[in-house]
Amino acid sequence: MKKVLSFSIRIVFALVFLFFLAPGEYGCREACAWEEIRNGRGKVVALTFDDGPSPGFTDRILDVLKRYNVRSSFFVVGSNAASAPDLIRRTVAEGHLVANHSQYHTNLTKLPPENTHIEWDMCQETIHTITGEYPAYCRPPGGQYNEHVLELAAKRNLVPVFWTVNPGDYGAKDSAAELARKVVRQIHPGAIVLLHIGVEPTVEALPAIIEGIRNRGYSFVTVDQLPRRETARLHH
Repeated sequence: MKKVLSFSIRIVFALVFLFFLAPGEYGCREACAWEEIRNGRGKVVALTFDDGPSPGFTDRILDVLKRYNVRSSFFVVGSNAASAPDLIRRTVAEGHLVANHSQYHTNLTKLPPENTHIEWDMCQETIHTITGEYPAYCRPPGGQYNEHVLELAAKRNLVPVFWTVNPGDYGAKDSAAELARKVVRQIHPGAIVLLHIGVEPTVEALPAIIEGIRNRGYSFVTVDQLPRRETARLHH
């Protein structure tokens, strides 16, 4: 019985994984874009910021992004968004993408299966109330997921976005200069950079991160501008 159950779980997980990595509705255009990135010709990078909004941090990050004319993606916590709706409105107004990072930043794999959907749904509704739009992308808190978490996201037409570059800024152990070097050193075509709201060195490092990435010949995109195979890449 255990072997059958284990095999079934692996099959379900594989199907969900393949669903997210399969070419999307744009067909050849998306597949070709992915090939460009894979072959090193699509020199684009997506900066992503988790856990906001947070007054005193999100606004300063937006200031830097505006100064450098960079569009980024913000994975917001619904309860934080409800407390700072003006920051969400500003984020959208300045051309950034707002995505679902759950309502209360709970480890979704630890919730009872029947309650997991509440975290996705409440955040969706919170963002819709503020912006008039439902997010199309999500990221489970801490990148913690299982087949149930991904299945519930798929049922809500949410595309999960993980990352390929994680400098560990949330530990706040690095100086701004060290953090910037760590990010720039790991950049590659189609990179998705994980950064966090509420970390002082991240705010201070952002100008150097942007300049360093641009000096390497890259441009910046939001995650919806990456092929779906890139945005749905499961992190290691």
